[in-house]
Amino acid sequence: MTEVSIIIPSKDEGDLLLATVDQVRETTPAETELVIVDDGSTDGSVNGAVHKAADQVLTAGEYGCAGAKNLGSIYADGQYLVFIDGHMRLDPGWLEALIGALDSTPAAALAGPKVSDLVDVDAWECGRRFTNAVPPFAFESNRPDTTEFTGVIPGMCQAFVASTFHRVGRFYPEMIPWGTEDVEISMRLWLMGYEVLAVPSASVGHRFRDAFTEAEHKAAEDAAPEGMLRITLANEMKLPLLHYSPRRIVKALESMNAWTDDGLVDGVYELANTPMIQRDRAEYQATRLRTDAGFFAHFGGDPLTPEPGQVPSESEGVAVVAD
Repeated sequence: MTEVSIIIPSKDEGDLLLATVDQVRETTPAETELVIVDDGSTDGSVNGAVHKAADQVLTAGEYGCAGAKNLGSIYADGQYLVFIDGHMRLDPGWLEALIGALDSTPAAALAGPKVSDLVDVDAWECGRRFTNAVPPFAFESNRPDTTEFTGVIPGMCQAFVASTFHRVGRFYPEMIPWGTEDVEISMRLWLMGYEVLAVPSASVGHRFRDAFTEAEHKAAEDAAPEGMLRITLANEMKLPLLHYSPRRIVKALESMNAWTDDGLVDGVYELANTPMIQRDRAEYQATRLRTDAGFFAHFGGDPLTPEPGQVPSESEGVAVVAD
């Protein structure tokens, strides 16, 4: 069995995909498996050179980010699965540091590196924590000196113990086309009793979305006919619906509805609260070993934390989800 499989979901990454693939081959052992999942690219970026460098190239047919990653995981053979974006810089030793941290930490299931901006190398983070855990989400970047437990590993580079990744159900497939799948699986693993690690000795670089061109933003909008903002909010709303207590769900709805009055949030709750979400909430609530209150106590950002002198609302119950 292969020790490590690196999986890159890709859609119209241009020359950055081959550059990322080359860095994988330059910075990892020769026996490392490389799986490319082409999620409907039309720019020719998944070309002959990419095919030659990869061990497997899969065609996803516009599954979306979570679906493309899950497809890659099914065909990958590694004991560890490392998902990276197709627009990365990979520094020497990054992979060994991540796998070493997973190996040496009991119950660890997910690890992430120090991630710097490809443009501004002084801007970096290593794991995240919520500052606002209701839609629209807000996070604070962690900057640890040594490996530490964290609540969220961003999706541009996530390393998993493969057996645990499959056992808990992989990335949540209804996070379509992309967004929040990384936050959800981080939280789900912790709730199921596993540990999530921020590993600053592993260093990579990432092209963040604010550097994308107008054409790239337009392509993202075209991929979501309902509107990218509403899709993003719906994906964020799925996290409370899956994992929060009823009172925190109410708080999430109140926050989202109060965020804007221009109609952008109309129908978001209906988009989010699918039959699959309702079914999986019941399963997750029945099988988890930790609570959402415990998650926020450890990592901060609890939406029920009152302002000084205030008492959190006691409003309970959401008709379409049970607790």
